[in-house]
Formats: sequence, C-alpha cells, structure tokens
Amino acid sequence: MSEELAVVTVTVGDQDLAVPVADVVEVIGDYPVTPVPLSPPEVIGVLNLRGRIVTVLDLHARLVGGAAPPLPLMRLERGLVVVHDGAPYAIRVDAVGDLQRFDSTTLTAPPAAISPALGALSAGLHMGTQGLTVILDVDKTLLSLTPSPARAAPLRQVARR
Repeated sequence: MSEELAVVTVTVGDQDLAVPVADVVEVIGDYPVTPVPLSPPEVIGVLNLRGRIVTVLDLHARLVGGAAPPLPLMRLERGLVVVHDGAPYAIRVDAVGDLQRFDSTTLTAPPAAISPALGALSAGLHMGTQGLTVILDVDKTLLSLTPSPARAAPLRQVARR
C-alpha cells in the first residue's frame, strides 16, 4: 500500500532538499535575529516569533562547508520553523520552493556516493522525474546541530574570596 509524503522543497547553498510538511510549523521570512555570544557556528542567534524565543540554526557549514553567508543586517531572510523536544527552531534556508507529494514507498537509503554529512541528515532519497530529492530528517538534523549538555563547555566556577 502506498503512502503519500508531502514535502516542502528548500535550497541550502547549492543543495536541494525536501522537508516533510508534517515537521514544518511555518515558513518565515525577514525576521530580526539577535546574535548569541560564544554560540557554536551552527547557531546564528535567536529571534522572537510572536513572543516565543526561537533558536536560529544554519546548515551551511554542515552541508556546504565553510561559513554561511552573513545575515544582512542580522535579519533572517528565509527559514523553516520546526519543533524538536517541544522547543521551536528556525532553520535558515536560501530558498523555499514548492510543495510536492510523492509515494513514500519509493524512498531509498542514501547511497555511498552521497556526502557523509548529507547522508547523516537524510531520511531517504526520492528519484522523481525532476531528479534526485534528498529528504531531510528534522530530528537527526536538530540533534546534530544543537549543542547537548554533554558537549557543551563546562562553566568555570569563580573562586570566592
């Protein structure tokens, strides 16, 4: 039995991706971003989305290599808001494309030829009439981009006099 998978297509650098619509809370654009000092390179900063503080993450360094293009005037031009473990995150993308639907039974595992960084974030691949589409696994992506307490640098205690 076939199941339909609805995705929104996005571009990060020169990489075309698809994100399952079920994982996307909303598509946003033109939001001011406040930088977070000493944050890892994947964390651009935070934004205020109708009273909720949302961490803004960037896939450029992971997928494209090197630093992401800077945000003009610290504004997020395009992003997808997703939720992971009850917390909202905005993933910066360069372009948002169309809504597409395809048969989820046609998804295949990432081949060895795909970059290891992309393969680690992929939920599968779909070969359609317009070429190969990489389906992004939002949970894997957020787990790889967000600093965990175990990986975070320990706070130094200040000696009292």
